[in-house]
Amino acid sequence: MIIASFRKLRKSIRGEGIIETIKKTSRFLINSSLPLIRDFSSYGICKLLGTRLAYSFLLSVFKFRCKHNLFLGKDRSLWLGKSLSDEILETIYISPTEINYVIKDGVVPYIQSGDWDLKKKKFESNTTIKELFIDNVTVKKTTQYKEMLKKIRSKGKAYWCKSEADVERYFKILLKTCDDIRNNRYLSQKELQGFVEQEWKGRYPNEILVSIDRDGNYLHEKGGSHRLSMAKLCKIDSIPAVVIRKHYIYFNREMHTVDFQ
Repeated sequence: MIIASFRKLRKSIRGEGIIETIKKTSRFLINSSLPLIRDFSSYGICKLLGTRLAYSFLLSVFKFRCKHNLFLGKDRSLWLGKSLSDEILETIYISPTEINYVIKDGVVPYIQSGDWDLKKKKFESNTTIKELFIDNVTVKKTTQYKEMLKKIRSKGKAYWCKSEADVERYFKILLKTCDDIRNNRYLSQKELQGFVEQEWKGRYPNEILVSIDRDGNYLHEKGGSHRLSMAKLCKIDSIPAVVIRKHYIYFNREMHTVDFQ
């Protein structure tokens, strides 16, 4: 890995010159360290002020910067950091029919300006759900089952699964979840903790994650595509989702007044 990085650096120097390479490397190092800096700052502020006061403080500073255009550049974004995200991110209950678009941007700011929401695409039902419940394909013949086994053989792991027994366990959990949804018993991941053995260690909660665009539409970000597809198929009235991002225009219009009590 070190040798490959050195070769890439040498190639960049030859092609772009040492000054441009230094600039590019510096930008990469800064961008790579920003998530850690944000998380560390978030942790420190939370410890000092407590979660709600920390959020109130960061939100007030963000509003002040936006009002006076201080150190914003082209982007008006508020990053919470993991410590605050764990406490602040909202779980809402909405109809699955309200989630008709998808956008996959990974780790995102809690509030963000710009045209990111215009890149949304139509939500397509999960292939595995279609195979199992529309095409009546058996579990072991689904595309996902085959791909997970292939990935385990080549890389040693697929999701949390490390063996075919784990894959079967994965699909057992999936079928149990789908059965609950089909019987209008959609359970949150917190309610499913007794059934799922693996502890979730992701950056965001293990729920359906959504962003809210400038017009107030919900965009599926990541997580729970099986659950969302099944809920749509079964026409469930309401499902839990976690809002991880809001467009600045939406926030400024609809979320201007926040109760911190």
